[in-house]
Amino acid sequence: MNKNKNSFYKGKLFENIACKYLINKGYKIISKNLYSRFGEIDILATKDKKLIIIEVKGGKFRYQNINKNKLNKIINTFLHKENKIYNNMNSFDAIQIDLIFIDEKNNIEHIQNIIE
Repeated sequence: MNKNKNSFYKGKLFENIACKYLINKGYKIISKNLYSRFGEIDILATKDKKLIIIEVKGGKFRYQNINKNKLNKIINTFLHKENKIYNNMNSFDAIQIDLIFIDEKNNIEHIQNIIE
């Protein structure tokens, strides 16, 4: 299996682990893998009247590539897809971006509301 395909499957595995974690914490998953010309949103969820955009990173180098450019891609993807994502955006009190890091042993670190 080539490196890109292997990375793709590992990414999907980490996203599935993150979804199970979120569901166990009371989140409702709305969508996964929302793509636009700007980038991708890994997971879109709701909890406590908040719409939550979740970026998932996993493996040894999970902290790499979380920078201003990556956040701008996530935000622009959301803005591009906003009308298609959810019919009633007014039903939310807030929108936030969370990060979930998963290490090689599947330990989860959840950082909530990274942009205040």
